[in-house]
Amino acid sequence: MQAQPMSPEPWPAAARELPPMPAEPRKTAAGPAVDGPANITPAESSAAPDVQRQPTPTPAAPPEESLRALDKRTVALVMLSLVASLTAVALVMASVVSRWPSPSATPSRIKSAHEVSQMEAWVAANLPARTRLTAQDAIASQMRDAGLATRNILPYEYLRPDVNGTAAVGGWHNVKYLVATELTRRVGAILPQVEQMLRASIPVAIFGRAAERIEVRRILPGGTAGVADRWAMDGAARREAEGGLLVNPRLRVAASARAVLAAGGLDLRAATALVMIADQTAVRLDAIAVDAAESAAGLPARRITITITKGPRVADALRALPVEYRPTGLQAPAAGQMQLVWPLAAVPVTPAT
Repeated sequence: MQAQPMSPEPWPAAARELPPMPAEPRKTAAGPAVDGPANITPAESSAAPDVQRQPTPTPAAPPEESLRALDKRTVALVMLSLVASLTAVALVMASVVSRWPSPSATPSRIKSAHEVSQMEAWVAANLPARTRLTAQDAIASQMRDAGLATRNILPYEYLRPDVNGTAAVGGWHNVKYLVATELTRRVGAILPQVEQMLRASIPVAIFGRAAERIEVRRILPGGTAGVADRWAMDGAARREAEGGLLVNPRLRVAASARAVLAAGGLDLRAATALVMIADQTAVRLDAIAVDAAESAAGLPARRITITITKGPRVADALRALPVEYRPTGLQAPAAGQMQLVWPLAAVPVTPAT
């Protein structure tokens, strides 16, 4: 059987015409390969200017995509600004919190209940009723609960003139005593009225030690200038007067009281009264009551117990004293005995001329 020649397949003419192959990049000695027709001769290549491929431009993003990118950048900037603002606020708050006392700094945290009770007992025994005091809110509340409401105890807040019209008339200048704790001394760096009271007052009784001590401070509206010098002069006068009492033949002194006189630790008003009484009758000084809280504040003892044989003459001697030097308390605990008490004095008492 004779083979028949194959006839060409009936492909369309367009399909049979293949696209031309892209020209290969040609290399030149002077530079990198360039695109162009492969049949350009070296002479033509040297004559024609070098053609470098330009980067293909990035097609512009559609408007919607541009807006989305802008929104993302805006949100990122806003978030960064917000984080920076919050960081600054946190730093400021941390600074304030580090200075502001902790809310948990209640009396039980600052000092023992024993010290608070000692302070309350001292206030009840030594400050007259209706005496105006101020203290931190927790201490003031506890003092009122202890039965000291008649002392007119005010929290610090009521000493500012701008507290809803409920501030004390005259502010802190009309308050006589400040009960100062560790918290009070820290608050003094923040609340102006507390700082002013601390500067214008001196301690008259101290309970406890170091930073946790409680102080009862006498507020001096005129300030504390010169007070230290006055106490220094008063101390010198006491030592001189009490040295004389130790050698007075009409005064017998118990051993415990002798140590106080030798140190000049008796109030000058009491020492002067002893001199006047010894001039009238023989007397024995049985005891000098030293208050530990007042002694810690640097104040001299102001309570004595004496034994006398002629009471009327003691009364005459006391009436002869200047009014400022007369005792305010006079008791007879036993036959022939008398207890004399002088009022609390934050500054040395000087008789009126």
